[in-house]
Amino acid sequence: MASTTGDVARGGRLVGDYIIGPMIGAGAFSTVWLARHRIQGTEVAVKEIAMARLSEKLQRSLLSEVSILGRINHPNIISLYDFIQRW
Repeated sequence: MASTTGDVARGGRLVGDYIIGPMIGAGAFSTVWLARHRIQGTEVAVKEIAMARLSEKLQRSLLSEVSILGRINHPNIISLYDFIQRW
């Protein structure tokens, strides 16, 4: 079981079940953070997308892609473990 108290106390942001750590990448519409599941301790990449910067058409396209990724299980495609939408 992973310890969460120390990570959050050191300034880590908690989003859903994930303790957000350092930024590992960024682009025009998103930022990618290294994160850890607060219970399982699994390290993951969390992609935070600035939806306000996307056109309505791109927002719909993104949500469709998320829906598809949630159903795919393939060794050559990055797995989608969770989806959190905040407006």
